[in-house]
Amino acid sequence: MIKWVTPFYSYLPVFAQHFACNIHGAYMNHRFFGTAYRDILDGYIRRSFISKKNLREYRDNKLKDFVEYAVKTTPYYRKLFADYGISTKQVQGLKDLIKLPLLKKRNVKEDFENLLAEGVPRKEKILINTSGTTGMPLNIYTTEGGLTQMYAVWGRYYHWHGISPGEEWCAVFGARPWVDLSQKKPPFWRYNHFGRQIMFSAFHMTHENIKYYISEIRRKQPPWIQGFPSLIVLLANYLIENRQSLGYPVRHVTFGAENVSSYQIEAVKEAFGVRPRQHYGLVEAVANISECELGKLHVDEDFGAVEFVPREDGTYSLVGTNFTNPAMPLIRYDTNDFVTLDETECECGRPGRVVKEIDGRLEDYIVKADGTKIAQMDSIFKGLTNISAAQFYQDRPGAFTLRIVRGKNYSKSDERKLLVRIAVRVGPETEVELDYVDDLERSPGGKVRLFISKLTSVSPGNDTSPMH
Repeated sequence: MIKWVTPFYSYLPVFAQHFACNIHGAYMNHRFFGTAYRDILDGYIRRSFISKKNLREYRDNKLKDFVEYAVKTTPYYRKLFADYGISTKQVQGLKDLIKLPLLKKRNVKEDFENLLAEGVPRKEKILINTSGTTGMPLNIYTTEGGLTQMYAVWGRYYHWHGISPGEEWCAVFGARPWVDLSQKKPPFWRYNHFGRQIMFSAFHMTHENIKYYISEIRRKQPPWIQGFPSLIVLLANYLIENRQSLGYPVRHVTFGAENVSSYQIEAVKEAFGVRPRQHYGLVEAVANISECELGKLHVDEDFGAVEFVPREDGTYSLVGTNFTNPAMPLIRYDTNDFVTLDETECECGRPGRVVKEIDGRLEDYIVKADGTKIAQMDSIFKGLTNISAAQFYQDRPGAFTLRIVRGKNYSKSDERKLLVRIAVRVGPETEVELDYVDDLERSPGGKVRLFISKLTSVSPGNDTSPMH
């Protein structure tokens, strides 16, 4: 939301909030989706089917130039290259990055100021933040051009599937609090007519309220449904359980921001009659992976330099270098996500490397005493950068423990904010215990899961992801 609207938004009546969302949509269209966006999108589309050799050359040339820029403009990389005795001339392509250490999220938090490029004026830097799906939120600076690049590579993915953002209506299920958290009655959605979006609240999707969401979708009949799979599958399950349909043909369902399970894909196909498509992206803009029409996940090699670092269990750590964000270069950034590679060639003809599965965004739920499942809990961490890491642990409905690794500046103020946000999401009747720890429980593969659930009596008809 644009800055001058944000402080007053939650106090506005519903009709005024719709108006504010339209202002925001017009602002976004003007700032990020103008002539520059269309030109960049055209470039991405033209590179969809170039040869592997030409794509590698394009990526390596962008990477080489960006590494030189990073060392020239940031104190962090000047020192790093000097400490390691490496010249920028020694980095001519993706294979040469192995000479450098991995950049961890904790490095970004600890050396934040030193990672900011000196050549970009502060007024041109745009602060964005991650919610932290593994409980470690980050602030990241980017630029208008950097965001336009990110929107354009997403635009190419939509283009592959015949989707025209802004030209056809879309039901959006994301984490932004468009509807005030205290609101108890519908409408639990707001309209952005400039972007052709119905923006549904993730925070009001209780079992009792889903019927209102379904009713509004039926009324407006958007051909495209987009958002978090854990939320969209709640709609799908409701339709399946009640033997209902939307009553009109949905043309597209697209997933983002979470890992996707086979169960979620099958539930959407059964409820909406269309196979959902997915893409993987990060605010840090170090990697992007897009699904083609044949169901294969292709690395967008022209957006970032993506490395797959082998692990003992046969999977690969996803490590990326951004070269579209001049405000905050991130070289060999460890995303904390793992992938399984697909060694076969995709018959679609696109040249990007193929990923079989992405592990690291698997959503889970907090289960309330009445059985209601609360998804998208990672949103409570947004902006709380003094939390180094966190993990939900639940072994009985209606109660859970939140394990927290405190950052050096963590305070009682952070704790109070956290407890308020938790109460808003799960209600005051849910028992919550904060457990401050030095480290978090890990999976056998070494992954720190945001959720650890010991609940066993879960109905397959209501669940949208496996409990683990």
